[in-house]
Amino acid sequence: MNETCKYEKTAKDLNNLEGLFDLTKTNYKQLKDCRSELNSLKQMWDLIALIDMQFDSWKKTQWDNIDTDNLSSLIKDMETKQMMATAP
Repeated sequence: MNETCKYEKTAKDLNNLEGLFDLTKTNYKQLKDCRSELNSLKQMWDLIALIDMQFDSWKKTQWDNIDTDNLSSLIKDMETKQMMATAP
């Protein structure tokens, strides 16, 4: 269990206690923002790994064996994934 999950569990427990005592539940906006940013960073990290693997594959391809149609479609797919990863 990572640190963020521990904090989220603690926040949930505290919210339950606040409910028991009829207190206003705390929102923990920073914790939600942290989770959102971590998800975005994970998507970006995965995209970078995908691009690095693709470039390593291309480096091993000899000039005579390059399939330009396949190369164009792979580049378009990577652009689409990049757009999705950077979209708000």
